[in-house]
Amino acid sequence: MKRTINLQTLLGLGALLLLLAFWFFGEDNTAAKVEPRAITAPSGLQIIAFGDSLTAGYGLPASESYPAQLGVELTKRGYSVNVINSGVSGETTRGNLERATFI
Repeated sequence: MKRTINLQTLLGLGALLLLLAFWFFGEDNTAAKVEPRAITAPSGLQIIAFGDSLTAGYGLPASESYPAQLGVELTKRGYSVNVINSGVSGETTRGNLERATFI
């Protein structure tokens, strides 16, 4: 009996291979790394992070969301910032655009 692979299975395998490649060639890559250039931020800078569930941190504790981690990292580097998480789960590009016009 001949077995066939459907498109969904093929896409799933492709995504898995892509994730494995990112994991394998990610941070441990021995290639030369580019050092970020220093920036000076004004004291009390506020950053608004808006987007979909990835920004909102859907399913995560608030302290593990992308904006919270960004705030922690910038504070560690000596910047006085307040990162505001304005992510909305299920948001679309159109919704982000409409929300951005009111900011």
